[in-house]
Amino acid sequence: MAFRIERTRPYDDDLFLIWLSVSDYSLQRADRLVRKIESMVDMLAEFPNLGEAVPQLASNRRRKLCEDYAIYYDVFDETVVILRVLHTARDLGQFEDLSRS
Repeated sequence: MAFRIERTRPYDDDLFLIWLSVSDYSLQRADRLVRKIESMVDMLAEFPNLGEAVPQLASNRRRKLCEDYAIYYDVFDETVVILRVLHTARDLGQFEDLSRS
């Protein structure tokens, strides 16, 4: 049974900013990267525990890496809530929405 995917506004905003940043160098690379991230998110519907647990952020928080980006998400019942997608070099301390349960 596939889980339902719920994308949050911060995730959508992150994805757009990633595309903008990468598109400065290559439109094709930006499109390919966004498709790859979205494909990974879609895969979480079938395999919600694919990512590693990050309990230091929140009790049910998980993270799945995709190239140089980390997709942060929570799993509730039959729903995967996609919270953010951030470059792995980013300081997570500036993102309060990631450290709430």
